[in-house]
Amino acid sequence: TRLRTVTGVQTCALPICAMLWGASFPLALAAVASGDDDPARLVGGVYAANTLGAIVGALGASVIMGSGFGSQHTMQLLVGIAGLSGLLLLWREKVSTVTFAGATLIAALMALGIHQIPGIFVAYGRYTATQLNTSNVIYMGEGWNASVAVSERENGVRNYHNAGKVQASSEPQDMRLQRMLGHITTLVPKNPNKVLVIGCGAGVTAGAVSVDPMVKDQTIAEIEPLVPRVVSTHFGEHNFNVVSNPKVKVHLDDARHYLLTTDRKSTRLNSSHRTESRMP
Repeated sequence: TRLRTVTGVQTCALPICAMLWGASFPLALAAVASGDDDPARLVGGVYAANTLGAIVGALGASVIMGSGFGSQHTMQLLVGIAGLSGLLLLWREKVSTVTFAGATLIAALMALGIHQIPGIFVAYGRYTATQLNTSNVIYMGEGWNASVAVSERENGVRNYHNAGKVQASSEPQDMRLQRMLGHITTLVPKNPNKVLVIGCGAGVTAGAVSVDPMVKDQTIAEIEPLVPRVVSTHFGEHNFNVVSNPKVKVHLDDARHYLLTTDRKSTRLNSSHRTESRMP
């Protein structure tokens, strides 16, 4: 019921937001226009300011604010900025104190009404309705490149979620697959002294590689910083605490870019990403 309510509110709010965003540009023109302005210069200036603001806003929200403060505080800040701009207009028009105080209260309530994204939405995405009350989300984080989560079921099984689906788990069948990938990587070649593992995930495959005594230099290429820094620690019992292993280095980069730009040579290459998509 709650999910349907949220979906209904969002469906009703989106058209209103779209219309208001569309009206913002002509309203901006009306706000800065005067009787003797050159229309071409006026439109060009406002359009340039709008474009520059969009670039700065997109970079600031995605690179700095989103990963640094989370979507909740980012949206609260944006609501606060919008509310402040409206209050400045009211102050300029010298409205009554009661009107100004009422507008301030409404803006504050709207900002405080924005809640944190529920961990289960990050964990299961569009499958949330089918997974309610099936597991406890013990960690949820919003990173530069993805929102990730770790959940734990009543039987103690942990799941690593990325992009709204399970990417790795401590289920016995998953552990066999993940560790097999790591062991094959080191058992097949004669001298697997340098190994590159693409993708950290829960760290189980990388951990299986690290326990081989012949491996002297192991690199994990991972695009999302939260995965090796936080997610892998929740699976330390299963991945032999691979990230803290002194012979393991974590390189934060897209693996394709890393392979094209690095001068390091590895005797073996392993991709720990799962090729199947399943829901537990």
